[in-house]
Amino acid sequence: MREGAFFWGLLALAAYGLVSAVTHVAELIGRMRTEDESVAYVVLVRDLADRIEDVLGRIAREADGELVLVDLGSRDESAAILTRLAQRYGCALVLQSGRLTRQEAVARAVAAAQASKVVVVDLDACLEKEG
Repeated sequence: MREGAFFWGLLALAAYGLVSAVTHVAELIGRMRTEDESVAYVVLVRDLADRIEDVLGRIAREADGELVLVDLGSRDESAAILTRLAQRYGCALVLQSGRLTRQEAVARAVAAAQASKVVVVDLDACLEKEG
């Protein structure tokens, strides 16, 4: 009987420790997220001239922060459209990556951003579902 009480006491102590740890992590996350932090949205584009205007319009309206628009070597009019939209929104920077890899283009865009946090939005990415 004594062993059962010890087990339940140990289990209660472990549960208390877990709840306490989760509470502290939540508090830390809350402290890290301040309203004063600036956010840059890096938008990657390749050959999307037919739909980039609508998509970027939505992103510009929803995003509260800096826009860094990156053309990944488009063969259509995407780069010109990005430049025109950057002028329209006034808070956007346009980078043309040319022959850089996607990773190099993202690294340059992140370096060009003025904000303390960066969100990368890849409009050119395609995901395939397996199975």
